[in-house]
Amino acid sequence: MVGQKIKEAREAANLTLEELGLKIGMPKTNLSRLENGKHKINVETIDKIAQALNCDLKIELEPKLQG
Repeated sequence: MVGQKIKEAREAANLTLEELGLKIGMPKTNLSRLENGKHKINVETIDKIAQALNCDLKIELEPKLQG
């Protein structure tokens, strides 16, 4: 979910994984894993990505259901 939004924003900005990675100080392999949901992301990284892409990454938080 979050990773897909990052990928869409990156592609809309016409940036490659490598270019965005250089802007935020993250290897393109880690960025790819974020986009594919295989790597956890923290708020600081989301902020860096949003600033690099000059956009707001809106993320919806959903409570865990117990049961």
